[in-house]
Amino acid sequence: MGDLLMIIDNLSNAEKYISLHKDFKLVFDFLKNNDLSKMECGKHQLRGEEVFFNLQEYETKPSQKLEAHKKYIDIQVVAIG
Repeated sequence: MGDLLMIIDNLSNAEKYISLHKDFKLVFDFLKNNDLSKMECGKHQLRGEEVFFNLQEYETKPSQKLEAHKKYIDIQVVAIG
């Protein structure tokens, strides 16, 4: 298994991380230029099945277990709240 990396930061600092993956610019540009609160919950494709996001609505809790994936990279964003 390769090294696992978790970054906790603000979207305003996304430029620092674009070089970490070829698709980060696409994702960060989308997040910066779209209002997620006006979109429907569910799966949205940015580039086919390769780059997509699941928009969900739920109540956050003060402390959550952190997770890791072998197949996907998660970028989790709290859009409101």
